[in-house]
Amino acid sequence: MKSNDRSNLFDHRFPFHPLDFLPSLRHPGSPGPYRFFYSEIILGQFVLNVRTWFVRLFAWYQFISWFLLAASIIPLVAGTSLLRSVGKPVGNFEATTQLVTLGIYRYIRHPLYASLHYLTWGIFFKSPSLLEDCIAMIATAFLYATARADEGECLVKFGQIYSGYMKPTKRFIPFIFLGYALIEVSVQRHPGQRPGCLICQLVNFW
Repeated sequence: MKSNDRSNLFDHRFPFHPLDFLPSLRHPGSPGPYRFFYSEIILGQFVLNVRTWFVRLFAWYQFISWFLLAASIIPLVAGTSLLRSVGKPVGNFEATTQLVTLGIYRYIRHPLYASLHYLTWGIFFKSPSLLEDCIAMIATAFLYATARADEGECLVKFGQIYSGYMKPTKRFIPFIFLGYALIEVSVQRHPGQRPGCLICQLVNFW
């Protein structure tokens, strides 16, 4: 769901290879630079963990890791197929001409980034440590920045339609903090009392 401007082609490619995004560094306001740095970080994280990939397979953190790695496949396949079939892309499959709101896009705005998000923490749990935690947090920050930049482009392209689409959907993780709905009901009943709680901020983040 991105611009089909051919001059920004490299800004709208999914990060299968880090070198694909070198040209995008010339466009600092686009998602490309953030995705480039993310891909470099996740590559480094994988290299650090590759020796422990199959060590202690029945440890508790390995079960979490495999669950997240398996979960990363679902939004990748579902999101890609919908972009191709419903988004009517021009050239690159992400350069859609139609806003996709069906299927997985009914719940999260960035299935492909969600896949990378699950992948990041799946790799982290292969060998959890303070260093790995810092790397995963930095990678998550770049992924979040990528999503924000992507949303900026979509707002320019699709306007109020995309703005309305953002309200009922999450960025990466659907159905989180269901108690937030109760907070919203309370706010509607008492409009002068807007809670500034950390949970509300986290819901907006994800």
